[in-house]
Amino acid sequence: MHRNIEHLKIIAFADILIIVTILSVYFGFLKPENPVMGITFILFFTMLASVVIFWQHRIPILLLTIGIMFFLNIMSIDAFIKYAKFNVIAFLIGMMIVVAFLEEKGFFEVVLSLFLSKFGKNAKMFFVGLLLLSALSAAIVDEVTSILFMTTMVLKVTKKYNVSPVPYILSVVFATNVGSTFTVVGNPVGVMIAFEGNLSFIDFLKWSLPTGLLVLMITIGILLTYYRKEIRDLDRRMRMDHITTKKLRKASDFYKKFLVHREMWAPLGVFLLTIFGLMLHHPLEELLHLQPNSLLLGVPIFAAAISLIQWRGNSIEVIEKRIEWPTLVFFIFFFASVGALAYTNITGKIGEAIVQVTGGDMAKSIIVFIWLSGLLSAVMDNVLAVATLASVVSTLPTETFPLWWAILFGSCYMGNLTIIGSSANVIAVGKVQKERDLTITFWQWLKPGVIVAITQTFIAMLLTILLHVFLFPN
Repeated sequence: MHRNIEHLKIIAFADILIIVTILSVYFGFLKPENPVMGITFILFFTMLASVVIFWQHRIPILLLTIGIMFFLNIMSIDAFIKYAKFNVIAFLIGMMIVVAFLEEKGFFEVVLSLFLSKFGKNAKMFFVGLLLLSALSAAIVDEVTSILFMTTMVLKVTKKYNVSPVPYILSVVFATNVGSTFTVVGNPVGVMIAFEGNLSFIDFLKWSLPTGLLVLMITIGILLTYYRKEIRDLDRRMRMDHITTKKLRKASDFYKKFLVHREMWAPLGVFLLTIFGLMLHHPLEELLHLQPNSLLLGVPIFAAAISLIQWRGNSIEVIEKRIEWPTLVFFIFFFASVGALAYTNITGKIGEAIVQVTGGDMAKSIIVFIWLSGLLSAVMDNVLAVATLASVVSTLPTETFPLWWAILFGSCYMGNLTIIGSSANVIAVGKVQKERDLTITFWQWLKPGVIVAITQTFIAMLLTILLHVFLFPN
């Protein structure tokens, strides 16, 4: 069986290589007198397909691709440094250290226990609170950290009441991907868009949060209806457990006392410093005459330094073990490979083709980018999709401000369509498999995923057009 799967993967790779080569000729990239653009096109999209098909070997594939690009003079050292987006990487390193510090000090356990004390009285309240907390925590501490804690809580509660965790896991992921659009720190997609589009934390609160909140409310309504039988079953089991309410009330009193305990002061201070620092980075930059988004990078780095000092342990060991280095290495080389498209002007050509299709009309451009980013995210992860499309948006001769929101919404909301659409999806499915030996299949995910993802994206598309074309065109 395993050999058959590997054989099918190799056949799929060969088919994609042939298709990409034909497309490079069709679009006029592969010319005998100047084959560099065509070779770059073939290399990049073959690499992209290889990463999706042979995901466990993604880093060697990227390293090989970049190495070939250097040998063929497609990539220069200056271009590699320029396009590797080390500002995004540094931001992620800072936030990873801060989040690891909060985890180590038990900050998130306190928050989750307080949540259970307030929302654990009946199933409907628990379900709605679960989705609200999932979205909020993703917006504050990033979707990866959020989904780890929310999945843990779902598994504990569903095991206690002996119900299937699948409906609640899927619902939590759907809400997490929505919440990740609320702020710039929600996921790497938002960080990339902020740096590429020169957008501030306040811009996200003004232009992304309102749309995200409406989408979240509609998503909660859809899921309450879709999983009404499962929620009723959980509610019946929760009401039978008469001791739960007393336990939760005691837990609430305990954690309220624990929250004001001296051990919580440091993590709470770091948390508030990071959140308010990011919220106020734009006015502070103007006040201090700093380069735009310099404090968007500076705040998490400073907060990471405070975290390491407060940790009172071996900071080198923390950096080695608590930072997701494989993920960051993957991002560095993938961003650089995307930069090769810009370096050889392929993104410029793609941008010109999109402008020809839309005629420069903003409403049509929003529709194209929101669904293009969404469909790409559904089949190859939203980080890869946005990294590719961001380089295209940057080359457009037209107004691009609304398009950054289009690719943000498309990538995050259509990321709910499939298991591989977002990092949160993959992590949640893996955790359920590991801790409960329960496999969530592609089709189990797809049925509610289609309803949720398409509804979310369609609403976001209408709101983005309304805001940026009719209400606030400038």
